[in-house]
Amino acid sequence: MKTWSRTLTENASYKLVALVVATVLWLTMQGRRDTVLSREVELQVLLAPNLAITNPIPQVIKLEVSGPRVALRKLAERAEPITVDLRRTQAGRRVVTLNRDNLNLPLGAKVVSLQPNEFLAVIVELESKREGTGDVEK
Repeated sequence: MKTWSRTLTENASYKLVALVVATVLWLTMQGRRDTVLSREVELQVLLAPNLAITNPIPQVIKLEVSGPRVALRKLAERAEPITVDLRRTQAGRRVVTLNRDNLNLPLGAKVVSLQPNEFLAVIVELESKREGTGDVEK
């Protein structure tokens, strides 16, 4: 049976290197600061073919995201719009709230602000005009 002191000193060089590496990693992560990225992103609203929005809605959303530089670099290089899916919505007045689910953010990125974070959409049903569908009886 090994004694406690012998277990502690066995492979001491490996343990010392592991402790130094762990300390350096810990200090690096403590000194790391998240970067903030501000950009304007296009807003895209998906509607059913028989619906339309009659009031003006924002075309561009101001987005502020914080996180690691690598994640934000990936986000800055992409030009994807913020997509809001209203295809299953009925006609009427709807307050549409933008949230993290509407964004395709890289891992580690957090939304700081989203302006505007909601907007009003007045959705109406389009009247379909069928031409040439009248049956002629003989």
